[in-house]
Amino acid sequence: MVQVGPRAATSAATHIPEAAPAAPTEVQPPTEEVTRPGRRRYSVEIPIDPEYLPFLGLMFVGLVLRFWDLGYKALHHDESLHAFYAFRLYDGEGYEHNAMMHGPLLFELNALAYLLFGANDFTARLVPALFGVAIIGMPFLLRHELGRAGAIAASVLLVVSPAFLYFSRFIRHDIYVDAFTLLLVIGVFRYLATGQRNWFYTSCVAAALLFATKEDFYISGFIPFVFLAGAWFLLRGERRLLFRARVRALGANAWLIGVAAFVAINLLLYTTFLTNLQGVCTALVTLPLQGCAGTTGALNYWLDQQDFARGGQPWFYYFMLLPLYEFVPLILGVLAMILVRPRQMFFWFCVFWFTAAVLIYSWAGEKMPWMLPQLTLPLILLAGRLLGQWSDAGWGRQALTSRGLATGGLLLLAMFALLAWVGLGAAAVASPVAQQSVTLQRLALAIVIAAVAGGLVYLGPKWGRETVMPGIALGALAVLGAGYIRSSLMVNYDHPDVPVEPLIYVQTTHDVPFISNEIERIAAQTGQGKDMRILLDNGYGDGDHEAVSWPFEWYLRDYHNRRYYTKTIDSSINLADYPVLIARDTNLEPIQNELSQYTCQNYKLNAWFPEEYKTFNALDTPGFAVGTHRFEVPWLRFDLIGQTLSNPDNRLRLLKFLLYRQAPGDTGARGMVFCINKEIPALGPAPLGGVPAATAPQAAAQRVAAQPAREAVLQSQPDGSQVYGKDADGRPVLVDPKNVAAGPDGKLYVVEGKPARVTVFNPDGTIATSWGGPGQGDGQFQEPWGIAVAPNGNVYVADTWNHRVQYFDPSGKFLGKWGRLGDAKGSTMDLPSVFWGPRAIAISDAGEVFVTDTGNKRVQVFGLDGGFKRMFGGSGDGPGQFNEEVGLTLDAQGNAWVADTWNNRIQKLSPSGDPLLQIAVPSGWGSQAVSNKPYVAVNAQGRIIATFPEQGRVVVFDAEGQQLQEIPMQGGSPVGVAVGSDGRLLVADARGNVVESLSSP
Repeated sequence: MVQVGPRAATSAATHIPEAAPAAPTEVQPPTEEVTRPGRRRYSVEIPIDPEYLPFLGLMFVGLVLRFWDLGYKALHHDESLHAFYAFRLYDGEGYEHNAMMHGPLLFELNALAYLLFGANDFTARLVPALFGVAIIGMPFLLRHELGRAGAIAASVLLVVSPAFLYFSRFIRHDIYVDAFTLLLVIGVFRYLATGQRNWFYTSCVAAALLFATKEDFYISGFIPFVFLAGAWFLLRGERRLLFRARVRALGANAWLIGVAAFVAINLLLYTTFLTNLQGVCTALVTLPLQGCAGTTGALNYWLDQQDFARGGQPWFYYFMLLPLYEFVPLILGVLAMILVRPRQMFFWFCVFWFTAAVLIYSWAGEKMPWMLPQLTLPLILLAGRLLGQWSDAGWGRQALTSRGLATGGLLLLAMFALLAWVGLGAAAVASPVAQQSVTLQRLALAIVIAAVAGGLVYLGPKWGRETVMPGIALGALAVLGAGYIRSSLMVNYDHPDVPVEPLIYVQTTHDVPFISNEIERIAAQTGQGKDMRILLDNGYGDGDHEAVSWPFEWYLRDYHNRRYYTKTIDSSINLADYPVLIARDTNLEPIQNELSQYTCQNYKLNAWFPEEYKTFNALDTPGFAVGTHRFEVPWLRFDLIGQTLSNPDNRLRLLKFLLYRQAPGDTGARGMVFCINKEIPALGPAPLGGVPAATAPQAAAQRVAAQPAREAVLQSQPDGSQVYGKDADGRPVLVDPKNVAAGPDGKLYVVEGKPARVTVFNPDGTIATSWGGPGQGDGQFQEPWGIAVAPNGNVYVADTWNHRVQYFDPSGKFLGKWGRLGDAKGSTMDLPSVFWGPRAIAISDAGEVFVTDTGNKRVQVFGLDGGFKRMFGGSGDGPGQFNEEVGLTLDAQGNAWVADTWNNRIQKLSPSGDPLLQIAVPSGWGSQAVSNKPYVAVNAQGRIIATFPEQGRVVVFDAEGQQLQEIPMQGGSPVGVAVGSDGRLLVADARGNVVESLSSP
């Protein structure tokens, strides 16, 4: 028998002492014999307060949700770092704190999990999942602040929150930060309410563990400190006296104990339980001690990192994520601020907490989705407070009456009608008749919505506000709750490692665990097992050509004979001893000879959500300077937002994203090749469309040239513009068009980046031919960016990440190539015909080929056959120098006009490179995003046309640099630009996947 009650009885608790003996003269009343209920011989009595039961039940549900398929998702780059270094600690290799990977607690807890349960993808995420479960139960400790019903409501929201659920299933420090921050807040406010020092010590321990977790400690500690400091001065009357009395009651001893606990905990954790005393040097700030030489303090490191602004997210990043994922806490939290407003310190602290967190995290240089739970946490507490107040007022009972249910049903009807109304307005229509039909349908739906609104207004006084309002709340919560749960289930279980939504950030693809399983199979079939040798690409060490080490260090942790090479493979390595090679697809040029011994397939290492929303960030904003730092007023480009949403295709993409999580654009990705030694051909990976590295170049070119047939028609717009690259149904047939050039035969030559091909259009907009494909062979490309047509009709392509120029006849027949990879370090004195990443080509009437050697900060000039002639430029911001030169064009006099991107200018130079003129461009070229590569063109009138890809516009300047015109591209991303033989402006829209032909500016 299990007894559950407020205090389950024990034998000691139920013992009834004998009555005291009565005085001789006292008349004793009749006594009743106490009968005890019979007890089974093996009964068990568990002292569980029913108050716990809802929270225990919710924690169990949370446990199931967090443990379900926990090991399926591929480990993110950061996860693999954390899992691997924890594995090294577990494996006996020790652990030394490194500020780059935050605090030590995560690694030590994960090492313990490996010790108890073994090391695998599931156990790597086990501890974060348990912390996610613990957070669900913590509102139990805030019953006095939120009310019992409010605390339960907060726990319910924590169970299903998309952000909390996702990052509870993610081995990063952030879920620990959330747990310790909440525990710190609980300790502080429970002490202020009760005066019990145990709560104060709880907050001290929570602060210590938070410090040992991540540098968010300074933000999570700063917010309550500022609030409590303000309370010391701003509270009035008895509340002020009580607050100050509580603080003074602690005394010096309590503070000493708290500080001692803080120091002791962190001393043990940062020194890995006194086995690495140098951890003291890195825990806080860089210490000027001899024993700490070469170390960097955690605070110093992360303050420096803010200037790098990793991720490059705009100021409105969290304002975008909050309504997208945490719309239920956001709506209810804001309503609580408006409707509740009690005379309670904890409530107003939550308001201050949310406001301060949003401002601080939005101001910080590094913005990442795993910070979202920190902003959501105070909103959930506020939402719980509001829901608890509604419950205590009897809204739940009123909402479930017949009238309450009817009211909720009417609201549901209106919501579904509104959704249908929005959906009809998002889709494009093909004819006036269809437009008329859509208009009538939307009108009918609008009438339904208006009728429901009028009905609710009518029923309000008739049925009473105490019935109608709970019914409205029930209907709204049903819609919002269903959407909230659906959002959470989709991001956590439907596509947890497919970045079709922004919460999934630069995520490792499932190709990585697939490859690791293939390696395990090959190791087993060769009989080498974990002793099999694996060759891995370590990049070039330049920051651009990256390695494959993460996450493969985790996935291949048991293969002790894995070996890394940097850029080239040492000739002393016998490739026959290495059955497997893995390399980035951008790093293959220096190892072409070695790859001839392997059969390779292309895969994706990681991928990310399209980030076109960054273009909405206004860059020309007012501000003020404090010292060397400039503070700017955040603003949005409302004109661009309006242009984007005015396009029916964009509205439909947005609606599909919100409803079905279909990415509104193409996801970006880093590629890799998985190569199997030809000595074991039967054990290679299944062919997935990749091209074997050993295939003869001509055969490879022929193979990739066979592409699916595409049909296109020229579409004329009401404004006089024309569109190349759409079929008869209006669907784009181009993918990621980077540039365009006009041939002497009137044809348009378009180079496409991601498909790595050239598509040729006839003057009537139909496709004449197409050639190319991904690879390193002749006629193949790796993300080509530039294209030009010579006077003789031959086509020249800047094969950017094959670090070369290739040229073809007008039909696509390969004629020749030149160039190889090299880092000239900005020099114009040596390494001719060496490229880092050529991006633009321009050809003079005299037959000279000008190429921007982007990355090497120079322009090189060649003959039509690739013979080197001269080069000019160099690294710097002086006249004639470059910093990320991209676009290039020639005027009628043969002068070169260069888009000097990161110097925010266009330079005019003579054919020999002498500086002639500089045009300062308006803000918009400063971003270092890989997609923000501007190009330039010059028309017959000497006007200069420049693209602004991130801002979706084209700007026209006169020959002296005065801005004449701005052409918006309505949500597009104009990259390449050229002038046709008829004077029309040709713009390659990489986001819209078309080429637009505009009237001559």
